Amino acid sequence: MVIFEKGAPLQDYLTVAKTGIMRLSKNKRDLEFILQNGSRFEESGPRNSRNTQFIQMGFATYKKVFDLNSFQMSKTGDSAFYDPKMLSIRQLNVTIDSLNNQDSLFVKKTNTEFAPYLTFVRYADTGWAKSNGLPSGNPQPFDELIPDSIKQTVYSNAIGAIHNLRGNSIVMEQEYKDRLESLNLHKIEWHRKLTLSFACLVLFMIGAPLGSIIRKGGLGMPLVFAIIFFVVFYLLNNFGEKLVRSNELSPLNGMWLSTFLLIPIGLFLTYKAMTDSQLFNNEYYYRQFKRARLFLATFKSDKNHP
Repeated sequence: MVIFEKGAPLQDYLTVAKTGIMRLSKNKRDLEFILQNGSRFEESGPRNSRNTQFIQMGFATYKKVFDLNSFQMSKTGDSAFYDPKMLSIRQLNVTIDSLNNQDSLFVKKTNTEFAPYLTFVRYADTGWAKSNGLPSGNPQPFDELIPDSIKQTVYSNAIGAIHNLRGNSIVMEQEYKDRLESLNLHKIEWHRKLTLSFACLVLFMIGAPLGSIIRKGGLGMPLVFAIIFFVVFYLLNNFGEKLVRSNELSPLNGMWLSTFLLIPIGLFLTYKAMTDSQLFNNEYYYRQFKRARLFLATFKSDKNHP
């Protein structure tokens, strides 16, 4: 039996025995190793140094006990596996409502974080406000109003306040962006649960008329057109989702973009199928082209021979 002990302060320990028994203790809390006829190897001293001591101890019987608590798995919280995709529409509604109500919390937090550094707002000059910011007389520069003895202190305090305001604004901006990103993700999943279901009807509205209109080519030609429309739907869906994540479009417009663009095509194909259209009939276009060519030839001959 060979036992490697990792995590020692200096070097790893090694225990080797010819025979041994592994069992649980009576209290079921420890793991015991009863080893027979072996040796224990230890190395003490600074790691990666030549000034170390190598120790070898032989034994006839050696008992090693491990605490089983160190082998127990700690339960990870549910927040570590949180994903908006796993929530139902009802749960998404609750979460979205909670995220929307955080705007008032940001306002309160902003007042708390910025108010200590903007104390001059409490002493705003009412006369300046009434004059619409237009000074009267000959106003003095700000630095001339400060005595020389405290000018350096005032400047240092102002610079420190500006740095603190800048740091707090950066933190608040990042928190707001994170909250907005989380809100968009939840809205995306809310709309996705509806758009994917509705997309089945839209693609059916496109695929069924295609099978009716395309009369030649058997199953292959309608299948090719159906795959093309599915790829178009997939690309538009991903494109709309990316626009929502980048705040270029609202979740409603972005997630329903593919549906809005494909529904008119589906209605058009359904109408053509109901009116027995020859939309994909090559012979129909050939006859129309032949008629147009004959018309142009007749028109040119009439023009040359008035």
